[in-house]
Amino acid sequence: MKPLNHLAIILCFLISSTTYSQEINHNTVNNIASETSIVKLLKINNDYLINEMYKKSLASGKRLVELDPENANFNFRYGLALNQTTSDLDEPFIYLFRKCIKKYSAKD
Repeated sequence: MKPLNHLAIILCFLISSTTYSQEINHNTVNNIASETSIVKLLKINNDYLINEMYKKSLASGKRLVELDPENANFNFRYGLALNQTTSDLDEPFIYLFRKCIKKYSAKD
């Protein structure tokens, strides 16, 4: 499968997935930098991304990448939020395509 196909599948998953929204209080948001539960971080990040609150999703996305830098899903989530919140395309590109480029360039 081509890298763009993978990205399209992931993007469709993000857009079409439905989650039960939870209230995110300020204490939760303030503790994201020290949160170690990937399940909690994914829930927070999902809520923000689904509601197109990209600036708010940056902290949880960055923390997910810090906890598991090899995870393509976490890199994509963070790259998507960066892409929507910055005019600089270099940094989002790194996160959006890092895993795809690494995976497919190794096979060539």
